[in-house]
Amino acid sequence: MRLNAVEGERMVKAKELEKNQKYKKEDWQALADCIRSDQLSAKQVYETMSYNPEFAKWYKLKYITKR
Repeated sequence: MRLNAVEGERMVKAKELEKNQKYKKEDWQALADCIRSDQLSAKQVYETMSYNPEFAKWYKLKYITKR
């Protein structure tokens, strides 16, 4: 299947929106479970943490910081 320029551009924009997705607080635990079970690549984890700093802080406190 060959894409024309407009379709290709739409796909790139959709991918960028997906990368920049902000997660709702009620989805954080499910997202953390996906990260901890290696369902996301390292790049996806990095992007998720970068675009969701509040989630990153919560995740680090819950799973990384010693209590």
